[in-house]
Amino acid sequence: GAGALLKNDKDKYWISPCKVEKGKWIVVELNDVVYVHTIVLGSFEYYSSTVSAFQVLGQMSYPTDHWNVLGHFQASSSRKMQEFKLKTKKLAKYIKLRLLSHHGNEFYCTLSSVKVYGTTQWEEMGRMIDENEEYVEAAKRRLDGAGESKSKEEAEESTAAGKQNETALHSTQHHSSSSSSS
Repeated sequence: GAGALLKNDKDKYWISPCKVEKGKWIVVELNDVVYVHTIVLGSFEYYSSTVSAFQVLGQMSYPTDHWNVLGHFQASSSRKMQEFKLKTKKLAKYIKLRLLSHHGNEFYCTLSSVKVYGTTQWEEMGRMIDENEEYVEAAKRRLDGAGESKSKEEAEESTAAGKQNETALHSTQHHSSSSSSS
């Protein structure tokens, strides 16, 4: 049955007649709400047809009449694990695989393994905080660099102003001494 898809036993598998009027689909409940980024499928049964074209859908609740499309994929006619990356991460608690076509002409279609990879909301939030911290630190470094430049300019200005004041003081002292001698 469908429960065999979640076990790492190559001798157990999901099985369905390849020609089903309402189509072939499987719903998997994930352990947690995740941003799905990768689906891995494996078909190891030799005397059956394997998945070819399939669609991945996601949703936060089940049962539901509305599913969000996460991607369309094409599997090769291989008896190995195949990895399919979503173009963008999508949030889901339930994954629905719609099996649209198959390789081979056997009566039964089988699927041995389904794995869903993603990051939890907490992991995504942590990643976003880390990215923001890096951005904030980079902005601080830029501001500190601008502050150092400004400090150098201010130091040069105050040195120049100090020299002007010193010159003015010497002029005043010189002027004073010349006026006292008169």
